[in-house]
Amino acid sequence: MNTVHNGIEIFGVYDRGVPNKERVVLRVTQTLNLANYFLIVGLAHENNIWPFNDSFLWLTNIEVVGPAWVFIYTGKGTPRVELEMNTKQPLHALYWGKEKVIFDKDISPALVSFGPVEIGNKPSKDLSMVLTPPLFPTAPVTNSSSPKNIDWVKVLNDLLESTKK
Repeated sequence: MNTVHNGIEIFGVYDRGVPNKERVVLRVTQTLNLANYFLIVGLAHENNIWPFNDSFLWLTNIEVVGPAWVFIYTGKGTPRVELEMNTKQPLHALYWGKEKVIFDKDISPALVSFGPVEIGNKPSKDLSMVLTPPLFPTAPVTNSSSPKNIDWVKVLNDLLESTKK
């Protein structure tokens, strides 16, 4: 197994395609915080993965004292910690919350660690020079946050008129 992260690796995917059992098993060999990691899912080919746009799971802010196991079930459930029955080491069970199973022989997970992050749309930057006007008119701005102050009929009529031009 190729380990690219210090102290954590994907041990395997078990019970692929089996509802309520399908899970990604991570092996943690040293103490670490799962907040630094996330899983993506994609089409696997050799040593590459082409990630799907909508399959990302942040592993939450949990300190795991290694050696330990992390089971990430693809279905729904309540996170818990117990002992893994063979090794008697801590087992952290997490749940992705998917309605259906997601893995088959070609679809695999990848473990990714956070690196430097660039936060977009910083208020300190003047975006007026690069932003283009919206393609569609926006709803009128009011001083009240109540939607009843917006004339939705007028907004929709304006939208229809703008598409005729």
